[in-house]
Amino acid sequence: MFADIYSLMYDFLAVFLTGCVIKLLDDYLDQEYDLLNGKSTLAYRLGLGTSAYGILLFAIAVAFNWHLSVALFFAAYITGMVCDINRSFVSGLSGLQEIVIFGVLGCLLVSIKTIFTAIFVLLFIQVIDDWMDIGQDYKIGQRNMFNSFGVIETWCCGLVFLLSAIMIDMYISLLVIAATPLVIWAAKMTEREGMIR
Repeated sequence: MFADIYSLMYDFLAVFLTGCVIKLLDDYLDQEYDLLNGKSTLAYRLGLGTSAYGILLFAIAVAFNWHLSVALFFAAYITGMVCDINRSFVSGLSGLQEIVIFGVLGCLLVSIKTIFTAIFVLLFIQVIDDWMDIGQDYKIGQRNMFNSFGVIETWCCGLVFLLSAIMIDMYISLLVIAATPLVIWAAKMTEREGMIR
């Protein structure tokens, strides 16, 4: 029994810390949009130090459960590329090519089941995130699934993503869904209003 509790705690911490890393990097990439909304995120204040702290947090997450951490990080990268499949990146590859490469690599390093669960559950969380930011994103022209595809269509996709994740692996899906509010709370606690002088 105690072994199961420790295993659950380790898995949850791995998911939570990886979620914090993903949020930190996402805020770093979106800091211009956040400043337009009057928000100063932790990533903005850390500046170039974001990468160092992100790597440190990810190392701790991997120590708790490397399968979950790697799967979620790869899934976050893949889902982040979905709307940029035709764009060319610094690597010289298109978004679609990077999705394929990291998808295959993730399946080889972890497992097909875990990677696809992580991808579907993160897509569902992206739908929730876009719903929460729909008004702000519309004002500043930030990409948002609800503004691009419509409310009903996006919610239908979100439901499909959620059911797909649960059908593949309910345990991982519930872990990620349970950890997400805590990740959002942690991000809000480090957020400041207005620009830093």
